[in-house]
Amino acid sequence: CKRNSSFSLPEILQKVNKQESRQIWKGLLGICNSVLGDFNFHLAENEFQEQELQDRIAAIDCLQEMTKVILASLQIKTEQDEIEPSLQDIATILHGVLMSLPETARTLQDSILRICELWWCKDFHGKEVMVPHMVSYLLMKCLQPETALKDIKRLWQIRNCLLLLDYDDPSADPIKLLLLRCYMQPMFLKTDEGRRILTYIFGLQVSMIEEIHATIKNNIPFSSSIFWELIPVGVLNSLLNKLINQLANDGASTGVRCAVIKGLSFILDNHLSQPSLKTLLPKLTNHIHDISERVRLAFIDLLILVKGSLGIKFWEIVPSEHLLTRLEIDTREVAGKIVELLFNSFIPLTRGEDVQVTRCVTLLRTNSVAARKFYQFASGFMSVEATGKYIITLCRYLLSCIESGLRRQDDDAKENISNSNIDNGAENEGNDEVTIHDEKVMQGLVETIAILWTQIFDELKKPVNEGICNRLNTKIAKALPVIWNTFKIGPSAAATITIAGCLPAAQVSAISQDSYDQLISLPNDAPRDKFDYYVSSLCMWGRCDAILERIVNWLQYETPAKDPIALREGPSKRKTRSKKTDLRNEEKKPQLALQILDFMMRDDKCRLRLLSCHDKLHTIMQRLVPCLEHIKNIVEKSGNNSDAIREPSNFSLSFAFEIYHRLLFHVAFEEQKNANPVEFLRDKVCDLINWVRRIILPNIENVNYKKEGLNRNNKKRKNTSKTDEIKVDLASDILQNVMTVVHDALVFVPTNAKLAGDILQFIGLIVEQLINGHQILLQSVTIVSHLARHSLFSYVGNDSGYVDVCSNSVALEIIKLLIEAWLKLSERHSHKVNTSMNGAVSVLIWTLIRLQCIADTTDANYLKIFCELVVCDTQFHIKKLWNEDKIENFEGDHIKSVVAAIVGIMCRNSDVERRCAEEIDSILMNNSQVDFWLCAAVVQILRQFRKGDRRTVNTLRHCMEEMEKYLSNADIVDDQINDSRL
Repeated sequence: CKRNSSFSLPEILQKVNKQESRQIWKGLLGICNSVLGDFNFHLAENEFQEQELQDRIAAIDCLQEMTKVILASLQIKTEQDEIEPSLQDIATILHGVLMSLPETARTLQDSILRICELWWCKDFHGKEVMVPHMVSYLLMKCLQPETALKDIKRLWQIRNCLLLLDYDDPSADPIKLLLLRCYMQPMFLKTDEGRRILTYIFGLQVSMIEEIHATIKNNIPFSSSIFWELIPVGVLNSLLNKLINQLANDGASTGVRCAVIKGLSFILDNHLSQPSLKTLLPKLTNHIHDISERVRLAFIDLLILVKGSLGIKFWEIVPSEHLLTRLEIDTREVAGKIVELLFNSFIPLTRGEDVQVTRCVTLLRTNSVAARKFYQFASGFMSVEATGKYIITLCRYLLSCIESGLRRQDDDAKENISNSNIDNGAENEGNDEVTIHDEKVMQGLVETIAILWTQIFDELKKPVNEGICNRLNTKIAKALPVIWNTFKIGPSAAATITIAGCLPAAQVSAISQDSYDQLISLPNDAPRDKFDYYVSSLCMWGRCDAILERIVNWLQYETPAKDPIALREGPSKRKTRSKKTDLRNEEKKPQLALQILDFMMRDDKCRLRLLSCHDKLHTIMQRLVPCLEHIKNIVEKSGNNSDAIREPSNFSLSFAFEIYHRLLFHVAFEEQKNANPVEFLRDKVCDLINWVRRIILPNIENVNYKKEGLNRNNKKRKNTSKTDEIKVDLASDILQNVMTVVHDALVFVPTNAKLAGDILQFIGLIVEQLINGHQILLQSVTIVSHLARHSLFSYVGNDSGYVDVCSNSVALEIIKLLIEAWLKLSERHSHKVNTSMNGAVSVLIWTLIRLQCIADTTDANYLKIFCELVVCDTQFHIKKLWNEDKIENFEGDHIKSVVAAIVGIMCRNSDVERRCAEEIDSILMNNSQVDFWLCAAVVQILRQFRKGDRRTVNTLRHCMEEMEKYLSNADIVDDQINDSRL
């Protein structure tokens, strides 16, 4: 019936006589048998053709409408009413398919469940038949994370049907498992109906009681208050002691330690557990220093929960000194958690200003390094307005300290300072002992103001924060001259300049000029921390042009020819420019100029202003062009021709080379925005690669002697002139910078086949000549990893701009060269193969394996290549150790750690592990030169397999059988391996 009909389905069925009723149910039974007879229960949705899928949907809809008729009929029937045989047959059939229907038929399943429930609750004939699947499906609904209380109540209503099941019969095992899982479901533990059901289950069968107890014990970390009610206190304390004293300190398993701490967090949620945990949790103090970041994060989450409880204090578990030490040295994620834990302790916003200042001073005195890190995260835990008010509070206190210090020095200074005070403010209670001479606190206060203001600087520009922004600008602008005069010489100068940089230029004109004067007075070799704050603030004040003008004048290299810009300008321009003697004759500072340019390109705020000065940047790039010619002159000279070796130094030349190309890409991208910057940048990258192939690589024969400590005895290179040494060193520096530029360009240049091909060929040439160049090898791996991820995204991403550039034979051969170089480097110089290199190679290998599995191409079998490489390398390694008498027998592991890492990567996934086993089996079967050393290498590698898949085990067993055949037929004592140890 339609919803707006005046008749309901139950009313219609009530008016049907018995004969008509039998005909209805007989007809529906035929429809039910017909629909389910054609219903394929074994295929998943994605395995159907379109028409078959539509037929399945229609069948489900038909059955759904049928259940509506059945439910309407059952609702009007009473226990005394006769049930038509056809109706009972339909209900029995639907009960039988309840657990076999697909997930898309969830509504139909719920309707069938309701039919079974009504059949049971109204005590209709044959109700026992409806029990098994009804109980199973309803239990599964109750065990879902999103289960509702009404489902628990429905289970309680049919609880008596649980008595009909034979729990000794194996067929009841699935239901027993579901019943045991109820003891881990929070909804059962937290509700009265749920707890009644758990108590009821205890009495179902004696043998189940022991299994229930085992379930509770094994899942005690996930228990709730019911277990404190059901389990004796002594048993609980014993279990908690075992968790905290033993499992929480399991040094063999990070997962166990992490799971215990997460379990304790769950237990802590139950207030009944807190008295027991209060005495036990302090035993976990050292977990704040656990070697695993996962464990440390879980432990801090536990401390945050403790912070919210009334009975336990987190500092009684871990002293603040330990937390601050971790904050100082730990990762960003862990540091953020620690700040969340400590925030209210050191920034009590609900307390008065004097308390807030006291806590800040305490933190600065306790651990100034941790304090800097604390305030870097602090703005994330308070509003912009609260942060601004806190800054003003600290500034007010800082000025009071300055005033107090100057009062003792000069009465006149006291009057000048008081006139510039930004506010009367709160009294400085409890902090009288802090003076201007307390350099640690003074520096900390200035740095804290600078850090907090820079954190909210962008947010202050929003209209909603206009009020606090104006107030900050007004208050700090009044105070800044006093702060600057006090701290402009000393360690607080940088922070003071940073504060000034947050103010409009018009309010800090004097400080702006002082900053500019300080910047241009720096020496050529000034480190970054001596100029970065000057440059950043000057850029924010709109003085980027002035900085670039100075850089142009500082970039005056001594080259074999005169200044090329001056030569191109001609006599008349040279005459005009000669009048500007103050700029043309100033000190050359090319190193400082390059360092500042590098900083400006890396800093987000500076870069935007830098790239807007196109004319100045083009002039700077013209200044850098002679460096390219100078590099060419050096590498093309030979022998002891000292004319080629002139200023600037190799460092300046290679750095200038890098800066030039980075500027070229940045400027090109900005200027070509309305054209086609992608194609333009691709061409520039290819041009750069071709320049190196044409100029650098052909003129360097012994680049392997790069000065990375490869000459173990630090002896002079024989038969190598000073010029040749400089050529090699310069070439290596240039190559490293080229790799950096290429990698950076790939970040915002979508790769196409031509560009990827040029890069891979280029890397192949470099690897062949730079077997021992660790840094360049690492850069090569990083670039190829980028190309591999790009290829992978062409299959798994949604962006059509990605193309597969690695699933081809050329890429395969070059990547093979790369991995071979890594393995050789690890054999010759294991101290040089650090975790960065191992991590980069691991990422590359796993990405290529995933690519091969998804692309499913025969052109690039990376698994085969990796297996061949690890077998060959292990064979060589074992034979070397044997010849050096470093192996007594072959019972232990004699595989290199880097090779074990590769095998571990290939065994991450059971399917990949099986395919690797097949590749190793193929090596044994197809190798005509199987010998003892090959067998020994294969055995070492097979020991690393997890052997979790049956097919993998069968393949490995076949490998062992093949090696056994060889060894049983081989003459062990021959010329090849004539050794008594065998």
